[in-house]
Order: sequence, then C-alpha cells, then structure tokens
Amino acid sequence: MKGFIIFFCLFLVIIPGYVQTAKSQAIRDDFEIELITACVQDSQSLVNSMVSQHRLWVKPVVDRLISDFISQKLKGDETASNQSREAAINISQSFLDNYGEKSLQIGVDYLDVWSIEQLNMKYLADSLFALGTGLRGDNQQHKKAIEHYQQALEIYTNIGDKRGEANVIGGLGFIYWFIDHMICLSYYQKALEVRQKIDDKQLIGASLNGIGLVYHFYISDYEKAIEYYDKAVVVWNEIEDWAGLGETLTYLASVYGEIGQPERAIQYFKQSYEINKKIGNYYRMAEARLNSGINLHQIGKYPEALEDLESAIKIYRSIEDTIGIGDVLTQMGFVYASIGDHNGGIEKCKEALQLMQQADDLWGMAGVYNNMGIILQHAGRPERAVQYYENSLKSYEKLEDRSSELNVLNNLGTVYFDLKNYDLAEEYHTRSLQLSRELQSRIVEVQSLINLANDQNRLGKLDESLSNYESALPIARSLNNPEALWKTLVGIAEIYKLKGDYTRAIEYNEEGFKIIEKLRVGMQLEEFKTSYMARERYAYEDVINMLAELHEENKNKGFDLIAFQYAQRSKSRAFMDLMAESRAMADDSIDLLHPQPVSLKEIQSSCLENNTVFLEYSLGDSNSYLWVITSDDHSMVQLPDRKTLQEQIETMRFALLNPEQDNYRFLTQSGYTLYTQLIEPAEQFLSENANLVILPDGILNYLPFEVLITQEQEKNNKASYSGLPYLVKKYPISYGQSSSILRSLVNMQNKKEITQRASKSLIAFGDPVYENMGYDPDISTRESFSRLEHSGKEVEKIAGLFQDGFADIYLRIDATEENVKSAGLLDRFNYVHFATHGLINEENPDLSSLVLSLKGNSTEDGFLQATEIFNLELDADLVVLSACQTGLGKMVRGEGMIGLTRAFMYAGTPSVLVSLWSVSDRSTAVLMERFYEHLLEKNLSRTEALRRTQLLMLQDEQFAHPFFWAPFVLIGKWN
Repeated sequence: MKGFIIFFCLFLVIIPGYVQTAKSQAIRDDFEIELITACVQDSQSLVNSMVSQHRLWVKPVVDRLISDFISQKLKGDETASNQSREAAINISQSFLDNYGEKSLQIGVDYLDVWSIEQLNMKYLADSLFALGTGLRGDNQQHKKAIEHYQQALEIYTNIGDKRGEANVIGGLGFIYWFIDHMICLSYYQKALEVRQKIDDKQLIGASLNGIGLVYHFYISDYEKAIEYYDKAVVVWNEIEDWAGLGETLTYLASVYGEIGQPERAIQYFKQSYEINKKIGNYYRMAEARLNSGINLHQIGKYPEALEDLESAIKIYRSIEDTIGIGDVLTQMGFVYASIGDHNGGIEKCKEALQLMQQADDLWGMAGVYNNMGIILQHAGRPERAVQYYENSLKSYEKLEDRSSELNVLNNLGTVYFDLKNYDLAEEYHTRSLQLSRELQSRIVEVQSLINLANDQNRLGKLDESLSNYESALPIARSLNNPEALWKTLVGIAEIYKLKGDYTRAIEYNEEGFKIIEKLRVGMQLEEFKTSYMARERYAYEDVINMLAELHEENKNKGFDLIAFQYAQRSKSRAFMDLMAESRAMADDSIDLLHPQPVSLKEIQSSCLENNTVFLEYSLGDSNSYLWVITSDDHSMVQLPDRKTLQEQIETMRFALLNPEQDNYRFLTQSGYTLYTQLIEPAEQFLSENANLVILPDGILNYLPFEVLITQEQEKNNKASYSGLPYLVKKYPISYGQSSSILRSLVNMQNKKEITQRASKSLIAFGDPVYENMGYDPDISTRESFSRLEHSGKEVEKIAGLFQDGFADIYLRIDATEENVKSAGLLDRFNYVHFATHGLINEENPDLSSLVLSLKGNSTEDGFLQATEIFNLELDADLVVLSACQTGLGKMVRGEGMIGLTRAFMYAGTPSVLVSLWSVSDRSTAVLMERFYEHLLEKNLSRTEALRRTQLLMLQDEQFAHPFFWAPFVLIGKWN
C-alpha cells in the first residue's frame, strides 16, 4: 500500500521579531530631540532634510508631540501646547510632502476639531491602550488586556480617532493569535481596512504580514499566505522598513519550504540574511543561515548546506545563544547522516545534547533525542531510533508536555511501521489517538486514525482498518480538511480493493479524486499544481491497476476506456490549464477556460486520420500501461513497472550520449529490449505507412523512440551503426505531452483562418556573439560560451530555401534578445528558428533559457528565459530550437517535462522541434538544412521531413551514430 501519512517533527526555527538595541534607541532619541528643536527654531530646511532621511523615525516623534499637546492642553499650558501642535503640523506636512502618506496629517488634524472633553477621552483611551499593550504579552493577562483594548476601542470610535482604532484592532488580533485564529484573522483584516483608510504604510505592512501568518501557520492556506506576504514585501520595500522586510522574507522562505519548494525557500532565506545583516539583527541572520542549510540539505546540496550551517553556528556563538548552537548541531547531524556518515551525524547530535544539558534545557534535550531518532530512522537504523524516541517520550512525560508527546508517539508508531512491527505501530498510534482525544486535538485525532488504519491494513485487520478510516471521515469533513478527507477516502478505497470489491474501491477513489482535483483547480500557481499532483498520482495509478484487472476479466465492459480517462486526469494537468489560459487558445468555449481531459473516443473522432496512431503511456510502480489508439480501434496493454523501464532507458541514454566509447552492445541490447517492451505490443495495429505519435510518461520523456532496435542483434556480430534496424526506418515519429494536450493543439491550429496566416515565412536567429563577455559569478549556469560557427551558415542556408523577402535573419550582434522581443515581430512568421546555445535549469525550469548575443543589448541580458517566452506572441506553425537539451527541463511525476517546449506552446505555436541532449554544432547544422529542404522543397509533413533527414544522416558514416542524427524530436502537432 502507498501513501501512508508519516508525521515527523518539522524543524523550522522562527524567532521573535527584531529587537531594538539600547544603542539604536539612543540614536532615535537624539533624532527626536534634534527634529523638535529644528521645528522650534523654525529651521524648515533641516526639518525637511531629517524627515526625508529617516522615514520610519518620524511617526514616533509626531505621536509624542500629539500626546504632549493633549497633556499640555488639559493642564491649561497654552504656550507649550501650541508649540507642540505647531511642531506636529510642521513635521506631518513635511512627511506628506516627502512621501505622499497622509497618516500623520490625519492624526494632527484631530487636534483642531476635538473639544476639551474629547481630548480627555483621547487621553483615557491612550492610557487604556498602553495598559492593554503592556499586558498582552502575558498569557495569564489576556482577558484583562482584551478588556482594556475594548474600552479603548469604544472611546476611539466615539471620538472618531481612526488611528487609535487601527492600533487597538491590530492589538486585539495579536492577542487572539494565541486564543482563536479565526477571530485573530477577522481582527487583522479589520485592522488592514482601517489602516488603508488612514494611509499608514507601516501598519498596512504589519497587517498584511499578520494575515499571511494566520493563513500560513493556522489555516495552512499557503497560496493566501504567499499572496499577503508578497504584498507586505512591496510595502516594506516602498517605505524601506528593513526590519519588517527581513521578518516577512523569513516567513515567505518558510512557507515555500513547507510546500516542497526548497529552492525558492533558499532564495528568500538568503535575501532575509542580507536584509538582516544590513540592520544588524544577528538572531535573524543566524536563523536565515540555519534554515537555508536545512533546505539545501533537502535538495541534496550537502556541501552548501554545511557551509550555511557553519555560518549559522558562528553567529550563534558570537551572541552566546546556546540553544541556537544546539539547533544547528542537530541539523548538521542530519546532513552527515544523509551523506552516509551516520556516526558523524550522531556525534553532532550528542554535542548538541551536551550543550542542552549544560544550559539545563530539558525541552531542548527532549527535542534532540527525538531528532536523533529521526536521523537513525532515516539512516536505515530504526532499531536504534526506537531508543532515542523512547528517551524523548520519557522526557516530555516528565515535563508534562503532552502536545510534544503526541509528536513522539507518532514517530514511534512510524518507526515500528518501518520495522514491520505493525503490532507496536498499532499500539503507539492507538496511544496517540487516545491522547489526541484527551487534549481535544481534532487535527491530530484524524491523523492518528489514518495512521492507525494504515497499521491495521498491514496486519490484515481490514475491518478494523476500515472502521478507523470511517471514523476519520466525519472528523475530516467537520474540520473542512480536504487533505485528510481525500486521504481517508483513498484509504477506504484501498481496503475495498484488498477485499476484492473493485467497484466500491473505485467509487471511493473517485470521491477522493474530486477533492484532489478541486484542490488543484483552486491553486493559482503552476508549481503548486504540478508538485501537488506529482505527490498524489500514486492513487490514480492504483485505480488504473484495478481497472486493468477488471478489463482482463471482461474485455467488453469498457474498463480500458475508463482507465484511459484516469490516465488523462493524472497527466499534464497543469499544462492543460496553462494552454487554456493562453491567448492563443482563448475563445468563448467553457472547455478551454476549464479544460477537461479527453476521452479515448474523442481522440479517435478528432485527431486520428491518415494512418496516425497514438501510443499513450502511463508508468506505475507496480505496472505500466500503453493505450494503442487508431481511428477505429484501440487496445490497453500492460507493460513493465517504472523501475524496470528506467534501468533500460538509463543504459540506452549512456550509449547514445557517449559516441566516442564502444557502446554498440549496450545500444543494441537496450534498444531491442525497449522495443519489445514499448512498441512490439502495438505492432499488430500499425500499418506500413503508420504515423506514430508517442505520448510518453516520466522517464520515457528522455528516450528518442526513433533509435529503438526492431530486431534482436547477435551479441558477437558488430555491424555498422547505419545498418541497424532502427524504428525510424519503419515509421515517422512525433511526440506530445498527452492525448488531451494534443487534441487542444489540433483545435487551436484548426481555428486559425487562412486570412490570419503569417505574412512572412521564416525568422531566424543564429551565431550570436559570446566572445570576451563577463559573467555574474553567482549564477553558475552563465559560464563562458563558445562561438557556434556553423549556426550562422545553418541559418543562411535555411533562409536561402525561402522566396526573396520571405525570410528575415538576425546573425552575430543582431541576434539579440531585444530583437526577439520587438513588438509585433514574431507573430508575422510561419517558422521561428533559433540556432544558439541553450541553458536548462532542472531545479527551476522558469530560468531555462536560449542564449542570444551577449553584446548589442541595450536593455536585455541576452538570456531569453522561459518566463519571458511565455509573454511572446507567436503565430508560427513551427518553432525550431537548434540548441542543446532544449527538450529537457524539470521532470515532474504526472506532469512530464517542464521547460522551454511548454513555454513556446503557451506563446502560440502548436509544434516545437527540440533536442534531448547536448548536440554537435556541425551535425546539427547539416540536420537542420536537410530538414528544411524536405519540409519546403519536397513538401513533406514535419514528421516525415524529420524522418527522411535522419535516414540520410545515418547513411553517412561520420553521422551514423544516433548521437548525431537522433537528438531532435518533434513535439506537438505533427501534420
């Protein structure tokens, strides 16, 4: 069974906000005295200068003057009160003139309209607010603090003091953070509304940050959290509040870490470090380095992780923060364990434990014991992990920290699950369940029920497992927790599957999938959608397996068609959404705005003609499947599992990418094995003139099917590479992300009217200038680029195939990013050709780019990134990326390859010719020239033109190895 929920302690350090030092406060006190003195002496130029240089220091001065005015006025000291009033007016006017922010002027304007009675009420309200603020940090005094705040709020409302209201409402939100997060959110939202009305930018930033915190830490609505954090960042930058910015960047980093985007988390932690370094906040500097190290560890960058952790520990030592040092040592232990140095990892944890003992930090010791257990468990030593978990549990029991007990009980349950001691796993998860109910922790209760059901599933206690899943169901519904709800439904489905009741299993899975897909649709960011579906795809694979079994039992019930539908629902869904949003796809159709996967019958009726055959693959952990689809027939075929196929493909790739080595045997054996696994089951449906459209999944995206060997070769008989029976010798081949995507591309192309066709034929960019350029050393991918001498000749020869005036080419210093982006340029051409270097970023595919001329750009850097390609406007039938690895990117389970291809398709082209490895400059030039010759002069289809080109090249001994003729594949519309 897959998909068990395992709960470990999440280690993320978030410390209190920036604490002002005595020195910095003294500087501000001096500023206040000097500014007020400048007002008294009527030195307007000095006032303006001071206000313009210290925006964040001005507000406390004006507030102090307002307070002084009220006190002096109530005492009858007209001279002093007038002096305070005039100074407040002067400074607030200067503040408005400098920054356009009216918040201070609003506060000062009240002084001219309030009566003596209202001033008395203002004085009382300010006192009540101060009392509430003084008490709110003490959990035992929250009730009194709320009373004081409510009394102050009533007075502020009566006298119309919006600034006072804004402060109190925000303060109430702060208190309810510790009591009721929904009430807290309500107050923070009200505070934001009032603060926006009075135009107080600093308080607006604080409210945005606070709302983000609630969505982040309480509601777990990470997209909302990011939305508000991002808005706060804009405000902090505008007003140059570096303390606020450093804090929000920390939270932004943490949320990206929690949603499984460690690269983004690292980026924001590094920004946080630099900002906090600017203001001397050593605690947050250390925190940023610590958490950056944690995230670097997660993505396997162990040296960089240790470097950041070493930096963190130096800072903690400089400020004598023993607990911080212990936290870093624990994380260093995790890194050492990951690189196989388990003893080193334990030693670091022991060192941390010693520090905690010296500091008499009992909670810290309990935490280290737990973390040592996690290290040992992940290191494959669950037996030793048990001891440390038990020590941690005993410590928390002595401390009567029952909430922490819950974490350790869950960890003990998971370690015994790993040990296959399902009885003890069941015992600890039962205890966790009981404790969660005692503590009335409904969220942990539902998690414990699911974990317990998992244990009982393995014990064969299917009825008890089902009972616990069913007990979890109403709790998950009442909590409105979709994550727990769908996992429960899928768990119930698993039990019915084991009981042999596939019908009910599929019904429960379907209910769970509706929740999964609703969650996915509600996500705004593409990376959220892709990572979420990748994590949950295993459940779809289970359903496909069940339907395949049902299909084998009864081939006339259409179970294979339903299985195809599930495969489509779990494949390239984020890209489908992108295509629907694309300007090139947009029309009045609701299907395009809310795209739905196609059925197999729809594919047959709308896409398959002229002997076209779709081969749709879906890889799984236990079995993989192929759907062979022709215009009038179809078949579902079981294939080997994902791992088996991956081993063969990796061997094949090694043989393909190393032509200088003697890999003939590897190429022929793996090529033939893959042919028998992937193509041979479909041969009975393929006519001699069949056109194959490959819809790969997962690792298959790295494989050019053209090189598969259709006949077994004798082991000791080494023929020439040109004589091998490659699949390309039998069929033209193209590729797509999924049947649903290809149907959308076909529809898009069919909607283009003849009158809307591009007026010119070719625009091409080649042989960019790279020589003697300087590069940013912090961006490792921007290394020195060699000149692509053959690319210029390639472009010129291709242009010569077009009629005069129907080809525009940009070479050398003219092959610039600026020219590519020229308004209205690209959408005038049928063919867009790039003969440049390509840079592929597998961690962040949005940064993948085509490298154009690095000279001659007045406003651009020369790197045409995927994010910029999305904003281009294309009307091209075909985009050719004659560069290295342009068909690669980030592989995401269920989503496929994320990179330059989808960026160009989004921009408006239905077909892209890309490469699957680093290509040879010379052979690429030859391939491209011949491809266009076949395409234009012989009027062949794209796939047939590519096929004829490849056949010609492999007949030439210097290009006979597939490394030279097979790197380029056509993705998208094929005819």
